[in-house]
Amino acid sequence: MTGGDFFLMCNEKHQGAVPILENKQQLPKASQNNKWFAGMATKDEMHVLRPPRGTPQPDAGDQRRIVAVLNGMIVERLKSAFKQKGVAVPPSLEDAKYSLPVSGISTYTIALASTKSGAASITLHPPTFASWRENYERDFREKAAESGGGPLAK
Repeated sequence: MTGGDFFLMCNEKHQGAVPILENKQQLPKASQNNKWFAGMATKDEMHVLRPPRGTPQPDAGDQRRIVAVLNGMIVERLKSAFKQKGVAVPPSLEDAKYSLPVSGISTYTIALASTKSGAASITLHPPTFASWRENYERDFREKAAESGGGPLAK
């Protein structure tokens, strides 16, 4: 199961909480997955992904589109962290169609933490994602505007 699908399922059936898993060793990985997806989402996106109780369920297509964007942002954040550490980005993260598995974030953060490099430590905590995303989207818009357009250039 992809991390995004798991995040959607938890939001739909458990108000964002991670359910009890058969393999209890997977609980920390599943929790980290959901914290990262929620941390990367804007308030408006979270309103669509986890609507308040008693409100109509949003369109599933809208939810999937948001999760695809969040997956892409998380992949970009991980790639950025590898580059900041001066380490080669894993090939799977370079694949534009890569969907993180539930355990993917944990796997990559462990790899980053175990990397011995002269670079300073890198903060990869969900509370820092809003400012990272803001900078990433601003840089993306600027590059798109310089090259003549793109989906975020407006």
